[in-house]
Amino acid sequence: MSARDRIIVIGAGSTGSSVAYNLKRATHSEVVLIDKGGVASGMTSFSTAIVRTHYSNEVVAKMAFESRKFFEANRETLRFYKTGMVTVVPSALRKRMEDNVDMLRRLGIREEILEVKEASKMFPWLNFDADEGVSYEPDSGYADPVSTANFFARKAMDLGVKFLREEVHRIENTQGQAKIVLRNGKEISGASVILCTNIWTNKLLSQSGFAKGDLLPLKVSPHPVVIYKRPNGIAGLRPVVNDLANRDYYKPEGESLLLGGNLRSELDEADVDPDKPPPPSTVQLYRRLFTKDFEQDTSHG
Repeated sequence: MSARDRIIVIGAGSTGSSVAYNLKRATHSEVVLIDKGGVASGMTSFSTAIVRTHYSNEVVAKMAFESRKFFEANRETLRFYKTGMVTVVPSALRKRMEDNVDMLRRLGIREEILEVKEASKMFPWLNFDADEGVSYEPDSGYADPVSTANFFARKAMDLGVKFLREEVHRIENTQGQAKIVLRNGKEISGASVILCTNIWTNKLLSQSGFAKGDLLPLKVSPHPVVIYKRPNGIAGLRPVVNDLANRDYYKPEGESLLLGGNLRSELDEADVDPDKPPPPSTVQLYRRLFTKDFEQDTSHG
């Protein structure tokens, strides 16, 4: 095929691999998937991979609903574990949660509002404040992000997608035709280029000659994850906890671990180099926030 029939996808994480696969299914174009580190070598490998449908945006909720069906249909390959998910909100957001759950149920998503007493009986290892809002979606859970990306990449290559493990140095537009220049100097032209490059997007655009004012409004803000060893009393499959009251989340990993993350806006203030470790100040902030939460309110974890 000529360059006019070629689509180049940069980034082979869960998004890029899925894009390449679905493009090849939907078009007759030649599709080239490129990643410097291999499949799932970037942010996908760090994902907690929570699979949920509790979203406030109806369009996103519909997409998540279809995605969850996909995970259930391929649960062994993608290592999808249906644990359910508990969402907790402060009292001021209870009415908004109820409206949100009504919308989700209209879409066919199984989710229910729980009274605190009922939630305490269902999940006796969790503690809830009496005035909090609680919802439960039984069909959510988590998957393996690397297995997911590799699943799509393999399916894509089975359909004829060409995979290159190369670093893209820059993108050019030559007479209305897209062209990428690899770090080794080789060039590949195509009708279009799709960037699935996550936190490296602006870095690639900068290398391609984009002015600072033309870059995407993206910030690279590290959100570390804390790994806990669970007591024997709460081993096994447990639900994901989306604790919006304390702006934390907890995800079970296997039979004995618990991954904890923080949703506080203070962490979004950082803007770091995606190829360097988080600065000590960010790590210290995270430790302080999470320690404070655990000391003051170990309730929902």
